[in-house]
Amino acid sequence: MTTTTSSGPPIPSGLTDPEIDDLQNYLDTLENSMNMEVIDGFFCALICGPAQVQPDEYLPYVFGGQMPDFDSDQERDEILGMLSVHWENIESTLSKNETYYPFFYADMEGKVTANDWVHGFMQGVDLRKQDWSDLIGKDKANELLTPVLALHEEYLQRSASGEDTTIAAEERENLVKQIISNLSALYQQYANKQGGAPRTLH
Repeated sequence: MTTTTSSGPPIPSGLTDPEIDDLQNYLDTLENSMNMEVIDGFFCALICGPAQVQPDEYLPYVFGGQMPDFDSDQERDEILGMLSVHWENIESTLSKNETYYPFFYADMEGKVTANDWVHGFMQGVDLRKQDWSDLIGKDKANELLTPVLALHEEYLQRSASGEDTTIAAEERENLVKQIISNLSALYQQYANKQGGAPRTLH
């Protein structure tokens, strides 16, 4: 059983808790679909990244590899509308150079691993990996991505071995704080490359 947290104060322009539940419940009906934490990381990478990625390319990843067969136009509009609200909340916050508090799942003790979030972020990076090459070099990653890559390495190790987390709680907390503080700088890093226009879902 998990609870959800945005790891910070409420963001008034984002989805409501019932909307998040509705969206996650729908995603749970689709095989291999992303959960909300993965989506949040995925969207953050696409919004912050150096190259625009069109919805018809990235939305299928959200739903497990292909667009779903919605039961009705109304259902389609509701699901895509909630995703759009979430996207626009991230973009609006970062474009104002304000702190965006990512969506993380927490356990019953309120502890966050952030592994799903960084997995989603790296999926977004992989869609345009060559364009991120100035931050992910052959020898050393830029410090803006260091905490993401550290937690993602743990994610990959856990996926391969099935073992528990390997990063100490205090170190993990510091890495998560660094991710939050770095998001705005990441957005600004590539603002000119994306033309300065709002990076909307539609």
